[in-house]
Amino acid sequence: MKYIDFLNNSLVSIKMKIFYYVPGKQGIQSTESPIIKTGIYKTVSMPDNTYSILIRMFFEDSKGLWKEFGNTSLASAINKCYEIFGSESKINFHEIDCSKLRGFNYAYFVNKSENLLKGVLSYTLKRESYKEETKEIKKYKEVFLNIPADATNIIFTLFVLEKKTFSKDVWHQIINERIAGRIPKVCYEITGKWPNIIAKKIQCPPENSVETLLGFNGSTNENNLNPENTKIIKKTCSCCRKCCCNRCCYYNNKC
Repeated sequence: MKYIDFLNNSLVSIKMKIFYYVPGKQGIQSTESPIIKTGIYKTVSMPDNTYSILIRMFFEDSKGLWKEFGNTSLASAINKCYEIFGSESKINFHEIDCSKLRGFNYAYFVNKSENLLKGVLSYTLKRESYKEETKEIKKYKEVFLNIPADATNIIFTLFVLEKKTFSKDVWHQIINERIAGRIPKVCYEITGKWPNIIAKKIQCPPENSVETLLGFNGSTNENNLNPENTKIIKKTCSCCRKCCCNRCCYYNNKC
């Protein structure tokens, strides 16, 4: 069997439809990936002798409708890995080294303040500029913004809400970190109450904790914290075959 992996580093849910021919079988064969939420990847398999392969890529818009955003073709079956990045207004994909699926990059912050927050991640990829913005983040929420592989000119900005008015909301910038090179993970904890807001860098969560949390909210990767002890609420994920133990639970029935 050959395998194609799809890593979703966009802010929307995606899925793939793959069409191909197999010797000895009449007509076009097809398969479809499960829905791939933000921050995780899925694998689609096909026979070794597959040929004339067409991969069509779809994302789920804010109305719950699936729209095609790209496609690519392969002459014959081969192991491939693709990364999907961007947001609903501008989504794209490219081929990546499959070894990059064993790790991922993100900006992370946890809101322990009394104010609402929102984060913005901007970056350049293949000479195109992208900007991703979270929803308003309440107290005892944590957020991951995935940084695509090979992104450059990365800027992570965090804002705190002072007050809401009928005319406009009053936001203040509290973090503006420019990342010239590749810094895989940027993690902050926000405490206090405006105007006495404290933003400090913290040790990033263990990778297995991050990966089991990603994908709860496809638009912001927003996750709940326990307000009593502020510990991350984890899902269970048992290790399986020879893939990376922190990732293998996303292979569903292939584990």
